[in-house]
Amino acid sequence: MIVEPITLAGIQMAGRRLCISILLSHAIVFSAYAAGDPVEGRRMSKRWCASCHAVGPEGRGSDTAPSFAAIAQRRDVTYLQAFLSRPHPPMPRVQLSRQEIDDLIAYIEAQQLR
Repeated sequence: MIVEPITLAGIQMAGRRLCISILLSHAIVFSAYAAGDPVEGRRMSKRWCASCHAVGPEGRGSDTAPSFAAIAQRRDVTYLQAFLSRPHPPMPRVQLSRQEIDDLIAYIEAQQLR
């Protein structure tokens, strides 16, 4: 096995590769978020979620369910994707498609900006 000496150029190249890897991984996460339609997410949240959660600034939720604004501040997209893709009592058993999950997350994330 031939071992090459460590050079400044080699370190710079490794740094560039690391930066590109990090940027690509973030692009994948953000592209998943960008795929969601917050308008459709709002419509779904009013139908399925508003009885317990405050889904928007005008909504009133229950004492036990966090508001969408609070969820957006405390949870990231990856967590929400996993959480919404499986049943979690006491919430109703609703099976959401991947697109519905993305739409709902896009709307939840939009509540953080308000």
